[in-house]
Amino acid sequence: MNKKQFIYILFSGLLFSLSCGKRKSASDVGQPTGPKGPASVEGFILQPQKLSNEVRTSGTILAFEEVELHAEVSGRIISISFKEGSKVKKGDLLVKLYDEDLKAQLRKTLSQVALSQGQLDRQQELIKTSATSQQEFDIASNQLNTLKADVEVIRSAISKTEIHAPFSGVVGLRYVSEGSYVTPASRIAAIQNINPVKIDFSIPEKYATEVETGDDVSF
Repeated sequence: MNKKQFIYILFSGLLFSLSCGKRKSASDVGQPTGPKGPASVEGFILQPQKLSNEVRTSGTILAFEEVELHAEVSGRIISISFKEGSKVKKGDLLVKLYDEDLKAQLRKTLSQVALSQGQLDRQQELIKTSATSQQEFDIASNQLNTLKADVEVIRSAISKTEIHAPFSGVVGLRYVSEGSYVTPASRIAAIQNINPVKIDFSIPEKYATEVETGDDVSF
């Protein structure tokens, strides 16, 4: 056996061995090769806890009280006693309208009241001595009462020329100036009480039975 024949036989044996190995691996496809590892499992531990049943919604913060200031009568503004954004107390004089004509009428009527009171006093003395009739006395008494009623009417008209703060709060922007002529429809300013405030909001109908007075509200 020469060297070429030996190499050929060795090479043929190698090919036979490789072909046998391939057929063996093909016949073993799909067969288990050995035991598998442990399966991976996830678990949860349940623990009791409180659930908060919260309802979230949007709302609006409102002043506790708010009004627009208007004059009760028409007239010319002679003084404004507040500054925009300033705090005022209940009863403070904010705006004053012209009232000199009403004051003149009041002075005149008060003089008539004093004169009528003197006449009634004289009639009362005369009736004691029967120097006058009961009718004259009643006329003098009725005249005095009428004049006193006129005084109250004039004083009421004077009070309507003054605008006072209806409650303590903050005055906003004013829309008039001194010298402006205003009517009851004229908007003068707005006053708000913002301590405390109100919150206006709504919730779905399905939660209506779960909301009660005293529940906590966070905003």
